Amino acid sequence: MDAGKSQSPPNRPHAAAPESLGSWKEIAAYLRRDERTVQRWQNQGLPVHRHMHKKRASVYAFRSEIDGWWEAYATTATGWFG
Repeated sequence: MDAGKSQSPPNRPHAAAPESLGSWKEIAAYLRRDERTVQRWQNQGLPVHRHMHKKRASVYAFRSEIDGWWEAYATTATGWFG
């Protein structure tokens, strides 16, 4: 996982910040992790949604859902942040 990174919660949204995050890059920036890391976390239950297009799908997530997942993940995933 991310060696040397502390167990810190994601940035809390400001009043003017949009609720939705529209790409892996935005989701990763919100969680302060690499894009590949948050893609792996999707397998751990990270709440990411997909908007289907003709050939591919775009991803999006909601800050409130990520915040809830983060709290549950950080308390149950012992040893992941050490």
